[in-house]
Amino acid sequence: MVRRFSFLAAGLLVLFVYSGGLAQPPNQDNRVDRWNDMWMNQNNMGFFGNNGPLSSFPASDPCPPYLWAPQCELPGGSDQQYLFWAGLWIGAIVLDSGLEVPRVSVGTDGWLNPDLNEFWPPSGEAGGIRERSRRDTVNCFGDPIYDPEAVADHEFIAVFTDTLDDEPYVVRDFDGTRHRPLGLRVTRTTHTMMEPPCNHIYWIHYLVENIGNNFLKNVYFGHYVDGDVGPSTEVEHHTDDITGYEAVHQIAYICDNDGRAHADGSGNDFNAPHITGTIFLRLPEGIERVSFNWWVSHVSAALDYGPSWEAYADRDSLGMGWTRLYGTPMGDLRKYQIMSNGEHDFDQVYAADPQWIAAHPQDGHAWSLSDPSPNAPNIANGYDTRYLLSFGPLGTPVGSHRELRPGESFDLWMAYVGGLNFHDPDHPQPTNDTINPNLFNFTDLIAHVEAARAGDCFNWLSAEPRPTINVPARFALDPLWPNPFNARANIRFHLNHAGEVTIRAYDILGRSALEITRETFGIGTHTIAWNAAGMPSGLYFIEARNQHGGRAVQKAVLVK
Repeated sequence: MVRRFSFLAAGLLVLFVYSGGLAQPPNQDNRVDRWNDMWMNQNNMGFFGNNGPLSSFPASDPCPPYLWAPQCELPGGSDQQYLFWAGLWIGAIVLDSGLEVPRVSVGTDGWLNPDLNEFWPPSGEAGGIRERSRRDTVNCFGDPIYDPEAVADHEFIAVFTDTLDDEPYVVRDFDGTRHRPLGLRVTRTTHTMMEPPCNHIYWIHYLVENIGNNFLKNVYFGHYVDGDVGPSTEVEHHTDDITGYEAVHQIAYICDNDGRAHADGSGNDFNAPHITGTIFLRLPEGIERVSFNWWVSHVSAALDYGPSWEAYADRDSLGMGWTRLYGTPMGDLRKYQIMSNGEHDFDQVYAADPQWIAAHPQDGHAWSLSDPSPNAPNIANGYDTRYLLSFGPLGTPVGSHRELRPGESFDLWMAYVGGLNFHDPDHPQPTNDTINPNLFNFTDLIAHVEAARAGDCFNWLSAEPRPTINVPARFALDPLWPNPFNARANIRFHLNHAGEVTIRAYDILGRSALEITRETFGIGTHTIAWNAAGMPSGLYFIEARNQHGGRAVQKAVLVK
Protein backbone atom coordinates (compact mmCIF):
# COMPACT_ATOMS: atom_id res chain seq x y z
CA MET A 1 0.00 0.00 0.00
CA VAL A 2 1.59 3.28 -1.10
CA ARG A 3 0.63 6.18 1.17
CA ARG A 4 2.11 9.48 2.25
CA PHE A 5 3.46 9.36 5.74
CA SER A 6 6.24 10.31 8.10
CA PHE A 7 8.18 7.32 9.37
CA LEU A 8 9.37 9.30 12.38
CA ALA A 9 5.91 10.57 13.36
CA ALA A 10 4.35 7.15 12.95
CA GLY A 11 7.07 5.46 14.95
CA LEU A 12 6.94 7.94 17.82
CA LEU A 13 3.17 7.74 18.11
CA VAL A 14 3.06 3.95 18.04
CA LEU A 15 5.91 3.80 20.56
CA PHE A 16 4.05 6.26 22.79
CA VAL A 17 0.85 4.22 22.72
CA TYR A 18 2.49 0.85 23.28
CA SER A 19 4.85 2.09 25.98
CA GLY A 20 1.87 2.82 28.19
CA GLY A 21 1.92 6.58 27.63
CA LEU A 22 -1.82 6.50 26.96
CA ALA A 23 -4.29 3.64 27.26
CA GLN A 24 -6.29 2.64 24.19
CA PRO A 25 -9.96 3.68 24.13
CA PRO A 26 -12.15 0.72 25.19
CA ASN A 27 -14.20 -1.69 23.14
CA GLN A 28 -12.30 -1.78 19.83
CA ASP A 29 -13.66 -4.88 18.17
CA ASN A 30 -13.42 -6.61 14.81
CA ARG A 31 -15.15 -9.68 13.39
CA VAL A 32 -14.82 -11.66 10.17
CA ASP A 33 -18.02 -12.78 8.48
CA ARG A 34 -17.27 -16.17 6.88
CA TRP A 35 -20.88 -17.29 6.56
CA ASN A 36 -21.26 -16.43 2.89
CA ASP A 37 -18.84 -16.86 -0.02
CA MET A 38 -17.37 -13.35 0.26
CA TRP A 39 -15.46 -13.05 3.54
CA MET A 40 -15.29 -9.58 5.08
CA ASN A 41 -13.54 -8.14 8.12
CA GLN A 42 -15.46 -5.37 9.89
CA ASN A 43 -15.09 -3.34 13.05
CA ASN A 44 -16.68 -0.69 15.23
CA MET A 45 -14.42 2.13 14.02
CA GLY A 46 -16.14 3.28 10.84
CA PHE A 47 -14.48 1.06 8.25
CA PHE A 48 -14.34 -2.42 6.72
CA GLY A 49 -11.12 -4.21 5.82
CA ASN A 50 -7.92 -4.89 7.66
CA ASN A 51 -6.00 -1.94 8.96
CA GLY A 52 -6.44 0.66 11.63
CA PRO A 53 -5.25 3.81 13.37
CA LEU A 54 -1.64 3.85 14.57
CA SER A 55 -1.35 0.29 13.24
CA SER A 56 -2.73 -0.76 16.61
CA PHE A 57 -6.07 -2.17 15.53
CA PRO A 58 -6.13 -6.00 15.50
CA ALA A 59 -5.36 -7.38 12.05
CA SER A 60 -6.10 -10.97 13.11
CA ASP A 61 -9.40 -12.79 13.28
CA PRO A 62 -10.52 -12.84 16.94
CA CYS A 63 -11.97 -16.32 16.36
CA PRO A 64 -9.89 -19.54 16.61
CA PRO A 65 -7.41 -20.29 15.17
CA TYR A 66 -6.73 -16.50 15.28
CA LEU A 67 -5.42 -16.22 11.73
CA TRP A 68 -4.95 -13.06 9.67
CA ALA A 69 -8.33 -11.46 9.00
CA PRO A 70 -9.22 -11.28 5.30
CA GLN A 71 -10.19 -7.84 4.03
CA CYS A 72 -12.74 -8.84 1.39
CA GLU A 73 -11.95 -12.30 0.08
CA LEU A 74 -13.79 -13.59 -3.00
CA PRO A 75 -14.44 -16.50 -3.13
CA GLY A 76 -13.94 -17.19 0.56
CA GLY A 77 -10.81 -19.25 1.16
CA SER A 78 -9.17 -18.24 -2.13
CA ASP A 79 -6.87 -15.52 -0.66
CA GLN A 80 -7.99 -13.24 -3.49
CA GLN A 81 -8.44 -9.88 -1.76
CA TYR A 82 -10.71 -7.19 -3.21
CA LEU A 83 -10.43 -4.58 -0.49
CA PHE A 84 -7.77 -2.84 1.53
CA TRP A 85 -10.39 -0.93 3.42
CA ALA A 86 -13.65 0.96 2.95
CA GLY A 87 -14.37 3.92 5.20
CA LEU A 88 -17.40 6.02 6.08
CA TRP A 89 -17.21 9.78 5.34
CA ILE A 90 -19.78 12.30 6.61
CA GLY A 91 -19.43 16.03 5.93
CA ALA A 92 -21.45 19.16 6.75
CA ILE A 93 -21.25 22.94 6.94
CA VAL A 94 -21.08 24.23 10.53
CA LEU A 95 -20.83 27.64 12.18
CA ASP A 96 -17.37 28.11 13.67
CA SER A 97 -16.28 31.46 15.18
CA GLY A 98 -18.98 33.24 13.21
CA LEU A 99 -17.99 31.64 9.89
CA GLU A 100 -19.60 28.79 7.97
CA VAL A 101 -16.96 26.13 7.32
CA PRO A 102 -17.06 22.53 6.07
CA ARG A 103 -16.08 19.69 8.37
CA VAL A 104 -15.73 16.03 7.43
CA SER A 105 -15.40 13.05 9.78
CA VAL A 106 -13.84 9.93 8.23
CA GLY A 107 -13.43 6.28 9.12
CA THR A 108 -10.20 6.50 7.12
CA ASP A 109 -8.78 8.76 4.46
CA GLY A 110 -6.63 5.94 3.19
CA TRP A 111 -3.35 7.69 2.50
CA LEU A 112 -2.08 9.53 5.59
CA ASN A 113 -0.02 7.63 8.13
CA PRO A 114 -0.65 7.60 11.07
CA ASP A 115 -4.09 6.77 9.73
CA LEU A 116 -6.65 9.55 9.85
CA ASN A 117 -9.43 7.73 11.71
CA GLU A 118 -12.10 9.89 13.33
CA PHE A 119 -14.79 7.34 14.27
CA TRP A 120 -14.28 5.37 17.50
CA PRO A 121 -16.38 3.19 19.79
CA PRO A 122 -18.39 5.39 22.16
CA SER A 123 -16.66 5.77 25.51
CA GLY A 124 -18.43 4.56 28.61
CA GLU A 125 -20.45 1.87 26.79
CA ALA A 126 -19.84 -1.80 27.49
CA GLY A 127 -19.35 -4.38 24.77
CA GLY A 128 -18.18 -4.28 21.17
CA ILE A 129 -19.80 -5.66 18.03
CA ARG A 130 -23.10 -7.44 18.58
CA GLU A 131 -23.66 -10.62 16.53
CA ARG A 132 -27.03 -12.23 15.84
CA SER A 133 -28.83 -14.61 13.45
CA ARG A 134 -32.33 -15.61 12.47
CA ARG A 135 -31.09 -19.21 12.62
CA ASP A 136 -30.84 -21.31 15.78
CA THR A 137 -27.06 -21.49 15.72
CA VAL A 138 -23.85 -20.36 17.40
CA ASN A 139 -21.01 -18.04 16.40
CA CYS A 140 -17.34 -18.92 16.06
CA PHE A 141 -16.87 -18.66 19.83
CA GLY A 142 -19.64 -21.23 20.43
CA ASP A 143 -22.07 -18.60 21.78
CA PRO A 144 -25.77 -18.90 20.82
CA ILE A 145 -26.69 -15.98 18.55
CA TYR A 146 -30.31 -16.67 17.61
CA ASP A 147 -32.29 -13.45 17.96
CA PRO A 148 -35.98 -13.03 17.06
CA GLU A 149 -35.18 -9.49 15.85
CA ALA A 150 -32.68 -10.78 13.26
CA VAL A 151 -33.88 -10.83 9.67
CA ALA A 152 -30.81 -12.37 7.96
CA ASP A 153 -28.64 -15.45 8.40
CA HIS A 154 -25.86 -13.39 9.94
CA GLU A 155 -25.82 -9.83 11.27
CA PHE A 156 -23.23 -7.63 12.95
CA ILE A 157 -24.24 -4.42 14.76
CA ALA A 158 -21.50 -1.85 15.40
CA VAL A 159 -21.79 1.58 17.02
CA PHE A 160 -19.23 4.38 16.68
CA THR A 161 -19.07 8.15 17.11
CA ASP A 162 -16.90 11.00 15.82
CA THR A 163 -16.78 12.74 19.23
CA LEU A 164 -13.32 11.57 20.37
CA ASP A 165 -10.71 14.23 19.64
CA ASP A 166 -7.90 13.14 21.97
CA GLU A 167 -4.48 12.85 20.39
CA PRO A 168 -2.79 10.64 19.32
CA TYR A 169 -5.88 8.48 18.67
CA VAL A 170 -7.34 11.12 16.37
CA VAL A 171 -4.28 12.52 14.66
CA ARG A 172 -4.03 15.97 13.12
CA ASP A 173 -4.77 16.52 9.47
CA PHE A 174 -2.02 17.19 6.92
CA ASP A 175 -2.18 20.94 7.59
CA GLY A 176 -1.87 20.55 11.36
CA THR A 177 -5.55 21.18 12.16
CA ARG A 178 -7.15 19.12 14.91
CA HIS A 179 -10.25 16.99 14.43
CA ARG A 180 -13.41 19.04 15.01
CA PRO A 181 -16.29 16.61 15.71
CA LEU A 182 -19.64 17.02 14.00
CA GLY A 183 -21.28 15.27 16.95
CA LEU A 184 -22.43 12.06 15.25
CA ARG A 185 -23.40 8.62 16.51
CA VAL A 186 -23.57 5.92 13.82
CA THR A 187 -25.16 2.48 14.11
CA ARG A 188 -24.13 0.18 11.27
CA THR A 189 -25.81 -3.20 10.77
CA THR A 190 -24.51 -5.63 8.15
CA HIS A 191 -26.66 -8.48 6.86
CA THR A 192 -25.49 -11.56 4.94
CA MET A 193 -27.15 -14.68 3.57
CA MET A 194 -25.61 -18.10 3.08
CA GLU A 195 -27.30 -19.47 -0.05
CA PRO A 196 -26.53 -18.47 -3.66
CA PRO A 197 -27.28 -16.16 -5.43
CA CYS A 198 -27.31 -14.17 -2.19
CA ASN A 199 -23.89 -15.15 -0.84
CA HIS A 200 -21.82 -12.46 -2.60
CA ILE A 201 -23.70 -9.53 -1.04
CA TYR A 202 -23.33 -7.43 2.12
CA TRP A 203 -26.46 -5.41 2.84
CA ILE A 204 -25.49 -2.46 5.04
CA HIS A 205 -27.89 -0.29 7.03
CA TYR A 206 -26.69 2.99 8.53
CA LEU A 207 -28.50 5.03 11.18
CA VAL A 208 -26.80 8.43 11.66
CA GLU A 209 -27.82 10.57 14.65
CA ASN A 210 -26.85 14.14 15.52
CA ILE A 211 -26.02 13.80 19.23
CA GLY A 212 -24.14 17.11 19.46
CA ASN A 213 -25.11 20.76 19.61
CA ASN A 214 -24.24 21.67 16.02
CA PHE A 215 -26.88 22.55 13.43
CA LEU A 216 -25.38 20.60 10.53
CA LYS A 217 -26.05 22.30 7.20
CA ASN A 218 -26.18 20.34 3.91
CA VAL A 219 -24.93 17.00 5.23
CA TYR A 220 -23.25 14.67 2.71
CA PHE A 221 -22.68 10.94 3.18
CA GLY A 222 -19.93 8.99 1.41
CA HIS A 223 -18.35 5.56 1.22
CA TYR A 224 -14.63 5.58 0.44
CA VAL A 225 -13.11 2.40 -1.07
CA ASP A 226 -9.46 1.47 -1.55
CA GLY A 227 -9.30 -1.88 -3.29
CA ASP A 228 -5.71 -3.19 -3.39
CA VAL A 229 -6.93 -6.13 -5.46
CA GLY A 230 -4.92 -9.36 -5.56
CA PRO A 231 -3.55 -12.13 -3.36
CA SER A 232 -2.30 -10.96 0.03
CA THR A 233 1.06 -12.57 -0.75
CA GLU A 234 1.59 -10.44 -3.88
CA VAL A 235 3.57 -7.38 -2.78
CA GLU A 236 2.61 -5.13 -5.70
CA HIS A 237 -1.06 -6.15 -5.97
CA HIS A 238 -2.25 -2.60 -5.20
CA THR A 239 -0.44 -1.00 -8.15
CA ASP A 240 -2.67 -2.22 -11.01
CA ASP A 241 -6.25 -1.56 -9.85
CA ILE A 242 -8.88 0.13 -12.01
CA THR A 243 -12.18 1.73 -11.07
CA GLY A 244 -15.26 3.11 -12.79
CA TYR A 245 -19.00 3.67 -12.58
CA GLU A 246 -21.49 1.43 -14.37
CA ALA A 247 -24.20 4.04 -14.88
CA VAL A 248 -27.16 1.90 -15.95
CA HIS A 249 -27.15 -0.10 -12.70
CA GLN A 250 -25.44 2.69 -10.70
CA ILE A 251 -22.46 0.61 -9.51
CA ALA A 252 -19.15 2.06 -8.36
CA TYR A 253 -16.60 -0.72 -8.83
CA ILE A 254 -12.94 -1.60 -8.38
CA CYS A 255 -10.98 -4.59 -9.65
CA ASP A 256 -7.61 -5.73 -10.93
CA ASN A 257 -6.85 -4.39 -14.39
CA ASP A 258 -6.54 -7.80 -16.04
CA GLY A 259 -6.99 -10.45 -13.32
CA ARG A 260 -3.38 -11.54 -13.49
CA ALA A 261 -0.46 -11.03 -11.16
CA HIS A 262 1.12 -7.58 -11.30
CA ALA A 263 3.14 -7.00 -14.49
CA ASP A 264 2.26 -10.46 -15.86
CA GLY A 265 1.52 -9.55 -19.46
CA SER A 266 1.75 -12.91 -21.16
CA GLY A 267 0.17 -15.85 -19.36
CA ASN A 268 -3.42 -16.58 -18.41
CA ASP A 269 -2.80 -17.37 -14.75
CA PHE A 270 -5.84 -15.53 -13.36
CA ASN A 271 -5.30 -14.99 -9.64
CA ALA A 272 -7.80 -12.14 -9.12
CA PRO A 273 -10.32 -12.16 -12.00
CA HIS A 274 -13.36 -10.99 -10.01
CA ILE A 275 -14.82 -7.59 -9.06
CA THR A 276 -16.55 -5.81 -6.18
CA GLY A 277 -18.82 -2.79 -6.23
CA THR A 278 -20.77 -0.37 -4.04
CA ILE A 279 -24.43 0.53 -4.58
CA PHE A 280 -27.02 2.59 -2.73
CA LEU A 281 -30.30 0.78 -2.16
CA ARG A 282 -32.46 3.33 -0.41
CA LEU A 283 -31.58 6.98 0.04
CA PRO A 284 -33.34 9.45 2.30
CA GLU A 285 -35.79 11.84 0.68
CA GLY A 286 -34.57 15.13 -0.78
CA ILE A 287 -31.33 13.92 -2.37
CA GLU A 288 -30.24 16.28 -5.13
CA ARG A 289 -26.97 14.73 -6.27
CA VAL A 290 -25.01 11.50 -6.20
CA SER A 291 -21.28 11.76 -6.93
CA PHE A 292 -18.64 9.25 -7.98
CA ASN A 293 -15.03 10.46 -7.71
CA TRP A 294 -11.82 8.49 -8.04
CA TRP A 295 -8.17 9.41 -7.68
CA VAL A 296 -4.65 8.02 -7.35
CA SER A 297 -2.68 8.84 -4.21
CA HIS A 298 1.03 8.34 -4.72
CA VAL A 299 3.98 8.65 -2.33
CA SER A 300 5.08 11.44 -4.69
CA ALA A 301 2.47 14.24 -4.81
CA ALA A 302 3.56 15.04 -8.38
CA LEU A 303 2.09 11.70 -9.48
CA ASP A 304 -1.28 12.17 -7.77
CA TYR A 305 -4.26 12.44 -10.11
CA GLY A 306 -8.03 12.75 -9.93
CA PRO A 307 -10.47 13.65 -12.73
CA SER A 308 -12.15 17.02 -12.35
CA TRP A 309 -14.46 19.35 -14.14
CA GLU A 310 -12.47 22.26 -15.55
CA ALA A 311 -14.41 24.60 -13.25
CA TYR A 312 -12.95 22.86 -10.20
CA ALA A 313 -9.45 22.14 -11.48
CA ASP A 314 -7.87 25.49 -10.57
CA ARG A 315 -9.77 26.53 -7.47
CA ASP A 316 -11.54 25.28 -4.39
CA SER A 317 -13.06 26.98 -1.36
CA LEU A 318 -9.68 28.57 -0.62
CA GLY A 319 -9.12 29.67 -4.18
CA MET A 320 -6.73 26.75 -4.69
CA GLY A 321 -7.18 23.85 -7.08
CA TRP A 322 -7.00 20.57 -5.23
CA THR A 323 -6.90 18.46 -8.38
CA ARG A 324 -3.93 20.29 -9.91
CA LEU A 325 -2.10 21.32 -6.75
CA TYR A 326 -2.84 18.26 -4.60
CA GLY A 327 -4.33 15.48 -6.75
CA THR A 328 -5.74 14.05 -3.52
CA PRO A 329 -8.50 15.68 -1.42
CA MET A 330 -6.36 16.78 1.52
CA GLY A 331 -8.23 18.26 4.50
CA ASP A 332 -11.88 18.91 5.31
CA LEU A 333 -12.37 21.66 2.70
CA ARG A 334 -11.36 19.46 -0.20
CA LYS A 335 -13.05 16.35 1.18
CA TYR A 336 -16.36 18.21 1.42
CA GLN A 337 -15.94 19.57 -2.10
CA ILE A 338 -15.37 16.11 -3.54
CA MET A 339 -18.36 14.70 -1.61
CA SER A 340 -20.72 17.40 -2.92
CA ASN A 341 -19.38 18.21 -6.40
CA GLY A 342 -21.95 16.19 -8.38
CA GLU A 343 -19.30 14.65 -10.63
CA HIS A 344 -19.53 11.19 -12.09
CA ASP A 345 -15.89 10.73 -13.05
CA PHE A 346 -15.11 9.04 -16.34
CA ASP A 347 -13.77 5.50 -15.99
CA GLN A 348 -10.07 5.19 -15.19
CA VAL A 349 -9.29 3.35 -18.43
CA TYR A 350 -9.76 6.66 -20.32
CA ALA A 351 -7.34 8.71 -18.19
CA ALA A 352 -4.73 8.81 -20.97
CA ASP A 353 -7.20 9.45 -23.82
CA PRO A 354 -7.77 13.24 -24.01
CA GLN A 355 -9.85 12.92 -27.18
CA TRP A 356 -12.30 10.55 -25.47
CA ILE A 357 -12.42 12.76 -22.35
CA ALA A 358 -13.08 15.93 -24.38
CA ALA A 359 -15.87 14.18 -26.29
CA HIS A 360 -17.68 13.09 -23.12
CA PRO A 361 -18.48 16.14 -20.95
CA GLN A 362 -20.88 15.63 -18.05
CA ASP A 363 -23.98 17.79 -17.59
CA GLY A 364 -22.39 20.45 -19.79
CA HIS A 365 -19.20 20.47 -17.70
CA ALA A 366 -15.95 20.00 -19.61
CA TRP A 367 -13.30 17.84 -17.97
CA SER A 368 -9.87 19.25 -17.24
CA LEU A 369 -7.51 18.06 -19.95
CA SER A 370 -4.26 18.99 -18.22
CA ASP A 371 -1.75 16.17 -18.38
CA PRO A 372 -2.56 14.27 -15.15
CA SER A 373 1.00 13.14 -14.58
CA PRO A 374 3.96 11.58 -16.38
CA ASN A 375 2.26 8.30 -15.45
CA ALA A 376 -0.99 8.90 -17.37
CA PRO A 377 -0.70 5.63 -19.38
CA ASN A 378 0.05 3.70 -16.19
CA ILE A 379 -2.95 5.30 -14.45
CA ALA A 380 -5.21 4.26 -17.33
CA ASN A 381 -3.86 0.71 -17.24
CA GLY A 382 -4.18 0.34 -13.45
CA TYR A 383 -2.67 2.06 -10.42
CA ASP A 384 -3.04 2.48 -6.64
CA THR A 385 -6.60 3.70 -7.06
CA ARG A 386 -9.46 4.54 -4.71
CA TYR A 387 -12.98 5.96 -5.12
CA LEU A 388 -15.71 7.77 -3.18
CA LEU A 389 -19.44 7.24 -3.77
CA SER A 390 -21.39 10.01 -2.02
CA PHE A 391 -24.74 11.80 -1.95
CA GLY A 392 -26.67 14.65 -0.35
CA PRO A 393 -27.69 17.10 0.90
CA LEU A 394 -29.45 15.59 3.92
CA GLY A 395 -31.60 17.05 6.65
CA THR A 396 -34.77 19.07 7.08
CA PRO A 397 -35.44 21.76 4.41
CA VAL A 398 -34.72 25.25 5.82
CA GLY A 399 -35.05 27.90 3.13
CA SER A 400 -32.50 27.16 0.39
CA HIS A 401 -30.57 24.54 2.38
CA ARG A 402 -31.06 21.50 4.63
CA GLU A 403 -30.20 21.01 8.28
CA LEU A 404 -29.66 17.97 10.50
CA ARG A 405 -30.56 19.51 13.81
CA PRO A 406 -29.54 18.27 17.27
CA GLY A 407 -31.53 15.12 18.07
CA GLU A 408 -32.43 14.43 14.42
CA SER A 409 -31.27 11.40 12.40
CA PHE A 410 -31.38 9.79 8.98
CA ASP A 411 -30.96 6.24 7.79
CA LEU A 412 -30.08 4.57 4.50
CA TRP A 413 -29.42 1.20 2.90
CA MET A 414 -26.47 0.32 0.69
CA ALA A 415 -24.68 -2.87 -0.36
CA TYR A 416 -21.18 -4.12 -1.11
CA VAL A 417 -21.46 -6.69 -3.91
CA GLY A 418 -19.13 -9.19 -5.54
CA GLY A 419 -19.14 -10.50 -9.12
CA LEU A 420 -17.27 -13.46 -10.57
CA ASN A 421 -15.18 -13.64 -13.76
CA PHE A 422 -15.17 -9.95 -14.62
CA HIS A 423 -12.05 -10.93 -16.54
CA ASP A 424 -13.04 -13.79 -18.81
CA PRO A 425 -10.31 -16.44 -19.34
CA ASP A 426 -11.80 -17.05 -22.79
CA HIS A 427 -11.37 -13.35 -23.71
CA PRO A 428 -8.39 -12.11 -21.67
CA GLN A 429 -6.83 -8.67 -21.79
CA PRO A 430 -3.90 -8.66 -24.24
CA THR A 431 -1.34 -7.62 -21.59
CA ASN A 432 -1.12 -5.98 -18.19
CA ASP A 433 -0.27 -2.71 -19.97
CA THR A 434 -2.99 -2.86 -22.65
CA ILE A 435 -6.49 -2.73 -21.16
CA ASN A 436 -9.52 -2.96 -23.44
CA PRO A 437 -12.79 -2.08 -21.63
CA ASN A 438 -14.78 -3.93 -24.28
CA LEU A 439 -13.48 -7.17 -22.75
CA PHE A 440 -14.95 -6.45 -19.31
CA ASN A 441 -17.73 -8.83 -18.27
CA PHE A 442 -20.20 -7.25 -15.82
CA THR A 443 -22.73 -10.10 -16.06
CA ASP A 444 -22.25 -11.72 -12.66
CA LEU A 445 -21.78 -8.41 -10.82
CA ILE A 446 -25.01 -7.02 -12.30
CA ALA A 447 -26.88 -10.23 -11.43
CA HIS A 448 -25.83 -9.86 -7.78
CA VAL A 449 -26.67 -6.14 -7.80
CA GLU A 450 -30.16 -6.94 -9.06
CA ALA A 451 -30.49 -9.66 -6.39
CA ALA A 452 -29.38 -7.17 -3.73
CA ARG A 453 -32.01 -4.66 -4.78
CA ALA A 454 -34.87 -7.09 -5.39
CA GLY A 455 -35.47 -8.03 -1.76
CA ASP A 456 -35.88 -11.72 -2.68
CA CYS A 457 -32.68 -12.95 -1.01
CA PHE A 458 -33.06 -10.74 2.03
CA ASN A 459 -36.15 -8.62 2.53
CA TRP A 460 -34.37 -5.41 3.45
CA LEU A 461 -37.38 -3.55 2.06
CA SER A 462 -39.41 -4.53 5.11
CA ALA A 463 -36.56 -4.60 7.62
CA GLU A 464 -37.42 -1.02 8.62
CA PRO A 465 -40.86 0.62 8.43
CA ARG A 466 -39.75 3.36 6.01
CA PRO A 467 -40.76 4.15 2.41
CA THR A 468 -38.75 2.61 -0.39
CA ILE A 469 -37.16 4.42 -3.31
CA ASN A 470 -39.95 5.79 -5.51
CA VAL A 471 -40.01 4.55 -9.10
CA PRO A 472 -41.68 7.23 -11.26
CA ALA A 473 -44.87 6.12 -12.99
CA ARG A 474 -43.72 7.58 -16.32
CA PHE A 475 -41.03 9.63 -18.01
CA ALA A 476 -41.65 13.29 -17.12
CA LEU A 477 -39.97 16.71 -17.18
CA ASP A 478 -40.76 19.24 -14.43
CA PRO A 479 -41.07 23.00 -15.03
CA LEU A 480 -37.65 24.65 -14.85
CA TRP A 481 -36.75 26.74 -11.83
CA PRO A 482 -36.17 29.58 -11.48
CA ASN A 483 -38.24 30.62 -14.49
CA PRO A 484 -37.72 33.24 -15.86
CA PHE A 485 -34.03 32.88 -15.13
CA ASN A 486 -30.78 34.77 -15.60
CA ALA A 487 -28.08 32.47 -17.03
CA ARG A 488 -28.66 29.44 -14.77
CA ALA A 489 -31.69 27.17 -14.35
CA ASN A 490 -32.35 23.72 -12.91
CA ILE A 491 -33.82 20.94 -15.05
CA ARG A 492 -35.43 18.02 -13.22
CA PHE A 493 -36.77 14.89 -14.90
CA HIS A 494 -38.13 11.53 -13.79
CA LEU A 495 -37.13 8.16 -15.29
CA ASN A 496 -39.14 4.95 -14.92
CA HIS A 497 -36.59 3.01 -17.00
CA ALA A 498 -32.81 3.41 -16.91
CA GLY A 499 -31.22 4.54 -20.14
CA GLU A 500 -29.89 7.40 -22.25
CA VAL A 501 -31.57 10.80 -21.93
CA THR A 502 -31.09 13.72 -24.34
CA ILE A 503 -32.13 17.23 -23.38
CA ARG A 504 -32.13 20.02 -25.99
CA ALA A 505 -33.07 23.70 -26.06
CA TYR A 506 -35.04 25.00 -29.10
CA ASP A 507 -35.68 28.66 -29.95
CA ILE A 508 -39.12 30.11 -30.65
CA LEU A 509 -38.83 29.11 -34.35
CA GLY A 510 -38.23 25.49 -33.41
CA ARG A 511 -34.53 25.52 -34.29
CA SER A 512 -32.14 23.51 -32.13
CA ALA A 513 -30.14 25.99 -30.03
CA LEU A 514 -28.16 23.68 -27.75
CA GLU A 515 -27.82 20.06 -26.72
CA ILE A 516 -27.76 20.46 -22.95
CA THR A 517 -26.94 16.86 -22.10
CA ARG A 518 -26.86 13.37 -23.55
CA GLU A 519 -25.95 10.65 -21.05
CA THR A 520 -27.17 7.53 -19.28
CA PHE A 521 -29.19 7.82 -16.07
CA GLY A 522 -30.68 5.29 -13.66
CA ILE A 523 -34.26 4.95 -12.51
CA GLY A 524 -35.45 7.83 -10.34
CA THR A 525 -35.46 11.62 -10.25
CA HIS A 526 -32.48 13.57 -11.58
CA THR A 527 -31.62 17.28 -11.57
CA ILE A 528 -29.05 18.94 -13.81
CA ALA A 529 -27.88 22.56 -13.93
CA TRP A 530 -28.16 24.44 -17.25
CA ASN A 531 -25.76 27.35 -17.76
CA ALA A 532 -27.17 29.49 -20.57
CA ALA A 533 -24.81 32.43 -20.06
CA GLY A 534 -23.70 32.37 -23.70
CA MET A 535 -27.21 32.31 -25.20
CA PRO A 536 -29.39 35.32 -26.13
CA SER A 537 -32.43 36.30 -24.07
CA GLY A 538 -35.76 34.93 -25.18
CA LEU A 539 -38.28 32.09 -24.99
CA TYR A 540 -36.93 28.54 -25.29
CA PHE A 541 -38.55 25.14 -25.40
CA ILE A 542 -36.70 22.48 -23.41
CA GLU A 543 -37.22 19.00 -24.82
CA ALA A 544 -36.24 15.80 -22.98
CA ARG A 545 -36.20 12.44 -24.77
CA ASN A 546 -35.25 8.99 -23.50
CA GLN A 547 -34.12 5.95 -25.44
CA HIS A 548 -37.46 4.21 -24.81
CA GLY A 549 -39.43 6.75 -26.85
CA GLY A 550 -40.46 9.08 -24.03
CA ARG A 551 -40.71 12.80 -24.77
CA ALA A 552 -41.55 15.83 -22.63
CA VAL A 553 -41.35 19.61 -23.21
CA GLN A 554 -41.27 22.65 -20.91
CA LYS A 555 -40.97 26.39 -21.61
CA ALA A 556 -38.09 28.49 -20.29
CA VAL A 557 -37.61 32.27 -20.40
CA LEU A 558 -34.04 33.56 -20.35
CA VAL A 559 -33.78 37.19 -19.22
CA LYS A 560 -30.47 39.08 -19.05
